[in-house]
Amino acid sequence: MIFIHRYELYRTGLANAKTKSLVQLGCLLKITDIQNNFGVADICPWPSLGDLTLDQELLQKGPLYQRALQLAQIDLDARKNKIKLITDVPVKNHALIQDYKTAQQINSEFIKIKADKNIIDLAKYLNGLKDVKIRLDFNFCLTEIEFRSFITLLDPQTLQQIDVIEDPFEFNLISWTELNQKVKLALDWNLNNHKWQNIICKPSRKLEEYFLYMTSSMDHPVGVAHGLSYAQKYPEKTHGFLTLDSYEKTDFQRAFLQNNNLLSYQSDGYGIGFEKLLSEILWQPLIEWSNYSANQLLMNDKLGLTEKENIFHLADQFGQQISTEGYFLIPSSGSSQSQQESVKLIALKKIAVLNSAKRVNEQFNLTQNMNWGCVLPTFHVGGLGILARAKILENNVFFADWKILIQSNFRDWIINNHIQCISLVPAQIYDLVQKNIQCTENLKFVFVGGSQLSQALSSAAQQLNWPIIETYGMTETASMIAFRKNYEDDFELMNAVSIVDSKIKCDSIAEYSIQKVKNNFKIIKLGDDFEISDQIVVKNNKIKFLGRADDKIQILSETVSLSELRSKLEALLIEKNLPLTCVALIAIQDLRSENQIILVSEIDNTTILEKFNSVVRPYEKALRLVHVQYIPKTDLGKIKYQELKDICQIK
Repeated sequence: MIFIHRYELYRTGLANAKTKSLVQLGCLLKITDIQNNFGVADICPWPSLGDLTLDQELLQKGPLYQRALQLAQIDLDARKNKIKLITDVPVKNHALIQDYKTAQQINSEFIKIKADKNIIDLAKYLNGLKDVKIRLDFNFCLTEIEFRSFITLLDPQTLQQIDVIEDPFEFNLISWTELNQKVKLALDWNLNNHKWQNIICKPSRKLEEYFLYMTSSMDHPVGVAHGLSYAQKYPEKTHGFLTLDSYEKTDFQRAFLQNNNLLSYQSDGYGIGFEKLLSEILWQPLIEWSNYSANQLLMNDKLGLTEKENIFHLADQFGQQISTEGYFLIPSSGSSQSQQESVKLIALKKIAVLNSAKRVNEQFNLTQNMNWGCVLPTFHVGGLGILARAKILENNVFFADWKILIQSNFRDWIINNHIQCISLVPAQIYDLVQKNIQCTENLKFVFVGGSQLSQALSSAAQQLNWPIIETYGMTETASMIAFRKNYEDDFELMNAVSIVDSKIKCDSIAEYSIQKVKNNFKIIKLGDDFEISDQIVVKNNKIKFLGRADDKIQILSETVSLSELRSKLEALLIEKNLPLTCVALIAIQDLRSENQIILVSEIDNTTILEKFNSVVRPYEKALRLVHVQYIPKTDLGKIKYQELKDICQIK
């Protein structure tokens, strides 16, 4: 799988004569294998110097993307085989002068100067330098006429001191060949792959066979680390990797040690290192939206090896029997699979996900200037839906880790990023309520889905002014198909969605599901409509939910609603400030009473059983409390009730 982490680096000054922005946009790219080995690399484009933009590079899988894939694979192989790609041997570098107008005297054998169009002042500065070898980089900011004039301004002694001039003006073989007799010219930013004798190698962009020396491309420390791993193989050369100070400090930069012009790196792991920092940043799957692109499997990268292998086998079978392109393959986040069944893989056409996103945007009048906050996993339709809505309207999306965010600065994150839309699950709403966090004024929509939001929790959140819109949907419908505000009695169907005889009709329904049942692959074609398991009544575009088909059970010939009992249990947990999923309610079969209610708890708290039994009917009382170390849950925090029942029946 391929993941990216977008970043912004903030410059301490102008980078060169052609780049006016003080913000450098790029992304780290991560690849993983089935055994959770990973490798990373950097994609740091410079559109001001002729590169594609970052989004264009990712969309077109351009040369920087391809090089990043190569380097990430090298990193993965090294980590897998416990090999360090960088030793502790320092790399010798030239000193870098970003702004010669304010430069202090530098004690170095080689200096590299970022040149500009002010050739008179530049020549005057260079003519004053003594006992130093000079490297100049114009980044093609001059015309040929200007460059010829510049050379005439240099003293003969200065010309002798010049080691090389990089990219003086647009490459022209005849002119460069002539001028190269007077002063050595080199191609540094060789976008067009011109054939020239003097090349500067930037290993994070392209590995050259013959070169004068290596430099960074003023990229992320991950890119610098990859470059250093190659530069260490050429200790006789003076390279150019002292670019980290061009940006404000980040945690990544602390791994590098500079002693005058010597740069070394202290690794905390194999490959290029950064083990701890790379595990702490947020990664999102690199999404390909074209219907003609290969199938894209989206799954939690932290799953165990056995579960991953099962999901890969499902995806392979789908490709062999149905299609290898045009689908998102998403493991269902449902909670009802038994131990006899594998996870179910849902096959959604990529256009179906975009159709769903378009419907949400239109239903709620979402516009281009609305920023999204994403704290849901993008390997489920909840997070994927946010990316699709943002793609259509070109919205900004800001990502954060919920566990970190809720403990520190959730409100600041919303305010500082001008976030107006966010999607949450009930457990996250519970966290906001428990911490008594008031909503910010700029937030307009809080879409809540994934599982049922209780009235008690909804009311508590509304008292804190959270603009909650409860949604109803599933993986099979590529996100929401109905919604309600303020915990009204009924849900409202979204535009262009209908339900007839419990069958949903819309343009975002999954085409297939595939699952392994008792070691046999089972592919089901869902068709143009999809039958839901919830018991509902539909009237005038309104839906009244009566519970799931498996919600009603019989105890001593009395009909009991499991969802009603679970709502009562949740209200008690909220009252006691306990996590919503630390206690679960299940029903198991009983010969005498048909079924019996059991509470399953991760915590040692017998008062929950007593409290629960005091608020339910006599025949609805839980007969016992079972302690387990961990209640099984989906990635979205939903309790896996069938798996929990299997565990309790074994006990």
